[in-house]
Amino acid sequence: MGINPDILAHQPVNRDLVCLICLEVLHKPTTVCGNGHCFCLDCIKLWEGSRRRACPTCNQPMMRQKPLNRILQSVIMDLQVRCPEKYALTESTGDSASVECPLQCSWIGPLSSYLEKHKHDCYFKKTESCPLCKRQVQWTQFSNHIEKECPVARNQKGGPSRATESSSRSFAQGILIVGGVFVLSLLFVRGN
Repeated sequence: MGINPDILAHQPVNRDLVCLICLEVLHKPTTVCGNGHCFCLDCIKLWEGSRRRACPTCNQPMMRQKPLNRILQSVIMDLQVRCPEKYALTESTGDSASVECPLQCSWIGPLSSYLEKHKHDCYFKKTESCPLCKRQVQWTQFSNHIEKECPVARNQKGGPSRATESSSRSFAQGILIVGGVFVLSLLFVRGN
C-alpha cells in the first residue's frame, strides 16, 4: 500500500525507500524492529493481521510500539513526482492497434504537494455531470461519452440530437475557461 514508484520524476528510487512487502515507495514508513527496518504502515498492519509477529526482513520480534520514522517520511515527502493523470483518450488505428493520446498533466513537484492538493485538483482527473444522463464523466472523456457511451444520446434515433450537440458544446466551452484552447479544439475535432 505504498506509493507507485512510476510517478517519481527521477528514477530509479533508492532501495532504502522501498517497502519490502508491497515493493513500492514507503507510505507512512513505520519502524518495526530494533534493527530499524521500516515498512508502510498499512503493509505492516496486514502482515500482523496474518498473525506474524516477526520483522519480515530480519525475523526479529516486532516492537510493541511501531513509531513513524519521521526523518524517512520527510525525505519521501520531498521526492519530486510527476502527476500520472493524462488525457484519457485512445484511438484505434484500424490495424488492431491503438495509439494513446500523448497529452498528460505536466505538473511536477514534491510528493507532499501532490498528495495534499494536486492529486485532488488535477484537471486531467476532474469529472463533471453529463447534462443528458447525469453520469459523472472525466472531462477529458466528455466528447467520447456523448458519442459512444451516453445511454440517452444512444437511444435517440440517428445519434446525438442538436440538444446533445448543444450540451456538448456548452460543456466544451466551460472547459475552455479551465483547460485551455488546445483541449477545447480536440473536443470539437473529435466530436465532428
